[in-house]
Amino acid sequence: MNIKELAQKLGKEQSKFKELEREFSIQKTFIQELRDEMLFKMQEAGTDSYSSDQIGISVRKSSVPVAKDWDKIYSFIKENEAFDLLQRRLAPTAWRDRVEEEGPIDGVDIFNKTTLYIKLKEVK
Repeated sequence: MNIKELAQKLGKEQSKFKELEREFSIQKTFIQELRDEMLFKMQEAGTDSYSSDQIGISVRKSSVPVAKDWDKIYSFIKENEAFDLLQRRLAPTAWRDRVEEEGPIDGVDIFNKTTLYIKLKEVK
């Protein structure tokens, strides 16, 4: 395939993908609404499980951390060498901003990621 043919095929497939993403988003929202309603009904009925021939549903609770004082959290992490509490990745936008303002940051290598940007045009 030449570039023109490949671009046409890519555009056609990208359009299909966008439509599937839209349908997926609608379905995902619908499923979440059903899940919310099911949770409400189960709580209302005072049960934390349901089972039938087709489906098994159970309510599970788990503790999730919510940071309220990052200074205290960072102090704890440093004092206890608890760096496992952090996700180890840099925020690209914040990194780019700092490098632009302050220059390179020691300990950070740069990986130049190459992506293909596609902008679909409406067919007339």
